[in-house]
Amino acid sequence: MNTKENRACSAILSSPIADSLAKLGEVNLDDVPDLRCYLSWVPDPRGRCGRWYSLTSLLALCAAAVVAGSDTVEAICEWAADAPAEVSAHLGVRRHPLGRRRSPSRRCLTSLLARIDGDALDRAVCAWLQARRAAASDEEPVELRAVAVDGKTLRGSKNAEGKRVHLLSAVDHAAAVTLAQRNVGAKTNETGEFKGLLAWMDLAGAVVTFDALHTVKAQAAWLVDVKGAHCVAMVKATQKHLYRQLKSLPWSEVGRGAHTGETGHGRIESRSVEVCGIDPAAGGLFFPGAVTFARALVGAAGPALTRSASDSTTVRQMCRAADCSSAARRSM
Repeated sequence: MNTKENRACSAILSSPIADSLAKLGEVNLDDVPDLRCYLSWVPDPRGRCGRWYSLTSLLALCAAAVVAGSDTVEAICEWAADAPAEVSAHLGVRRHPLGRRRSPSRRCLTSLLARIDGDALDRAVCAWLQARRAAASDEEPVELRAVAVDGKTLRGSKNAEGKRVHLLSAVDHAAAVTLAQRNVGAKTNETGEFKGLLAWMDLAGAVVTFDALHTVKAQAAWLVDVKGAHCVAMVKATQKHLYRQLKSLPWSEVGRGAHTGETGHGRIESRSVEVCGIDPAAGGLFFPGAVTFARALVGAAGPALTRSASDSTTVRQMCRAADCSSAARRSM
């Protein structure tokens, strides 16, 4: 085996996701959506003069190299140089006038990746992931689709200003698949990127969940009236008027719904949910479209005190207790 083959094999074996790829088993290429079709949605930031490689072929080459374990531009260039001609042809790399398919240089890739529209690339890749999951899924569609919106700071990342990259993402509850993500720049915040994240998605009939940061009247009204979605919003004491109104509800007359108990870390922890319906004819809440409020409580026998909770387990209990298939249809 020559040096070129050795380097190619090393790249494959050193891939951090090699184990995950092995679990996929045999893949029928006829049933898998073509990633190149979705990458063609990304606008090309280069001028028309002097182009040799198409944008789709360069992005497809980068994707293939990253899957093989490359995590730097130099590694991507090395992988592209070692790739067989058949692989380059399948990725769309044009043949050189002399008959060879030359791989792009480091300068070419660095210049392109520095100017590419990251949000457009995210939309293309996320749309491909959704199409891939839809093509591979044989399960019956769920009655209500749930989408979670949350923001996270990427550990170890750094932008041009030397700060960490913060992304706002929309994730499918059932499949844990990222449906969309958007970079939150230094001149804005998660609330300002909320509509831009979900604007291109089909959310008709879906339930969108988010934390208290996004419990904003304008955004809830936009979800219900424009996108035709339902929402489950978290409320904290920082929203004084709404929080005060919710605390004044007749909770002493409300029975407890779903209840679970767990044992661990030297204590017994129990979770329960109380659900109270809101009659819009009686004045409703200081929040557009709200018809149901669910209060989640956690009790612990041991070092922990009773507190409110909003973890994923409690949210699922809230949906069951509130009979999400009927209450959420009226749009929270």
